[in-house]
Amino acid sequence: MPDPSDLATTDTSVEAPPAEAAPASGPSGGPATPGQANPASSPAASDVQMRAAMVSAGLAPDGFQGDLAVRFRELATELADLREWADVGRQARTRLVDECKKAGTRAFGKQGLPEAAYGDLLTRGSYKALEGLHAHLTEIGNNRFPSGRATDDGDPSVPAPEPVKVPARAFRS
Repeated sequence: MPDPSDLATTDTSVEAPPAEAAPASGPSGGPATPGQANPASSPAASDVQMRAAMVSAGLAPDGFQGDLAVRFRELATELADLREWADVGRQARTRLVDECKKAGTRAFGKQGLPEAAYGDLLTRGSYKALEGLHAHLTEIGNNRFPSGRATDDGDPSVPAPEPVKVPARAFRS
């Protein structure tokens, strides 16, 4: 192990390599390979590579030759629209989960929707699966509680008694 006093006197300065030995940078900022041209010397080559990368990533149509700045603005607008629609989708899913819970309460009574049985579906289920669950729970609730009036006023063949008529003079003072 070296002596700590020797380390204090050791020269730690680093000399920069000569300018002609510095490698040229490639299109991604890394060193250029022999087959690559320096992007500063051929900007059209970097544009071609950028267009090819955008096409392969699905961000531009096949054979895209348009202005990159315009396409990036279009992509920013599309992304903002997609985020807005994603928020709408999340709200719709949340509403459907709430409707499933209400239908479960109607179908299963006071104890409500059994979380052990349906919790995973409510938290991670697809929208289509939630729609199916809602339809199933609604059907169970409709069978348990058919629509319409459930009370009976008595035998409909027996006529109702006639109301008693009170003369108007009974209300005079």
